[in-house]
Amino acid sequence: MGVLLHTSGTNAGGSKQTAGWQNSDQPNIIIVGIDSLRPDETGYFGNEGDLTPNIDQFLAQSTVYEHAYTPFARTFPAWMSILTGQEPVHHKGRFNLINHKYLDKTQTLPWWLKNAGYRTIFAFDERRFNSIDESFGYDSVVGPKNDALGFVVAKYDHPILNLLCNTKVGSWLFPQNYLNRGRMFNYDPEQYNQAIIDELITDNSKPVFLSAHFLLPHYPWLSRDWEKLSHYKRPARPEDEAVYKYRMMLKQVDRQFASFMAKLENTGVLENSVVILLSDHGDGFDLSKDTLSPAVDAPFEFIANTRGHATNVFNIGASKVVVALRDYRAPDRDPSLVSSSNVSLVDIAPTVIELAGIHTQETYKMDGVSLLGSHVVEPRFLFMETGFTMLEITKAEINEARLMEQSMGSYQVDKAGHLVVRDQWYPFIMNSKHRAVLYGDWQLSLVPSMAEYPVLTNVKTKQWWPLYMYEGDSAPWREMMLAMCRHYENDAGFKTFEKSCDSAVMNDVALN
Repeated sequence: MGVLLHTSGTNAGGSKQTAGWQNSDQPNIIIVGIDSLRPDETGYFGNEGDLTPNIDQFLAQSTVYEHAYTPFARTFPAWMSILTGQEPVHHKGRFNLINHKYLDKTQTLPWWLKNAGYRTIFAFDERRFNSIDESFGYDSVVGPKNDALGFVVAKYDHPILNLLCNTKVGSWLFPQNYLNRGRMFNYDPEQYNQAIIDELITDNSKPVFLSAHFLLPHYPWLSRDWEKLSHYKRPARPEDEAVYKYRMMLKQVDRQFASFMAKLENTGVLENSVVILLSDHGDGFDLSKDTLSPAVDAPFEFIANTRGHATNVFNIGASKVVVALRDYRAPDRDPSLVSSSNVSLVDIAPTVIELAGIHTQETYKMDGVSLLGSHVVEPRFLFMETGFTMLEITKAEINEARLMEQSMGSYQVDKAGHLVVRDQWYPFIMNSKHRAVLYGDWQLSLVPSMAEYPVLTNVKTKQWWPLYMYEGDSAPWREMMLAMCRHYENDAGFKTFEKSCDSAVMNDVALN
């Protein structure tokens, strides 16, 4: 078994456990999520900035799915797709802070695995916008408490709170601030890592399903450590620093990942484990590599290269994700397999179900397919959509006070004490959604503000056409449009695109 690079001063934590995990016929399944990790910012995918050497080494020893996408570039909806194997239109988690009354939380991986004899653990170091909790099937949760009070106290600065917030005493006195990455200058990556390990080793009598997420690369892209990047020059203007700070956080989360994997190895859990490394979404920084160019002399323009994530469906930097699988039970197998098929985060759940050997994916009505063996084949349609976006999120330098002012009227506190989007905002959100379908190198997008002008994009060449001006025969746009219209046909807010869908249906009738 290869050992990941260790960071200096790392205390692996915990000791090798007795044989419980290793003796199980079912593998331990560990999902490691790294927030906002763009594949093209890793060395494995060609970035030369030396930002992610430990992640690169893991990828080099794994089966890597090089064309992986998130169906929704926001953390909670993405994790809903990871845990259900469903597209957002089916799992109903259509935006962050959605009221749980819209969700069926019994149809999730943690519940299925728990019912099959697994111990289930959820670890998340910033839970204000990710309301997944024990009700989704987890036996235990590591990280700050999720409630509306967290939006207030996370910003509260006091010496005693700062001193205690990451301690056991602090977890009782200030649960919203415990291990909270949102408190960027108090957050300690090693303490979060160790808290996960401490929870893990309390019981090794069952196979474990652990989903652990690391939020350092997410906004505000700051921590208590500022470091110089050897391959990038720090911008002179603060408003241009976002991508520099993001890359700083990639270096730091890379070290955190290495330390965490070393701690896992030290417990013995990896000896009978499959580890899936993924990101929930990427991020947009108005980078030149995300720019789309018109393939024809189009009569209109649109903004495709926006900042942030889930702000539009055109920015592939926000929707492309890392997905890699490493089976520690078979250290001698070829570690450098690469799949060039398009895959999605909806494929994670059926993959886990097959790994655990507990049922077929049809039983759970999943949209995804298992990534094991030869299940993933072209062609297949993958769907993407956008979320609830405030104008402030798309700016070069985000003003948090202005963002709060823009969003104040959108939320309320429910009976459980959670901050949720008000019901009256639901139609507005659904009506403003961008929707897209991917097929091979092609993406067909529908945007409410230009509903009669679908946009066809080649994601490989980064060129786009107004659909009515595309004259090639490489893009199966008729089939793509029909697939999208059928996928969203009963979806609130999709009536905006009736004209395009009527044309797709008529074309289908004519062809058949």
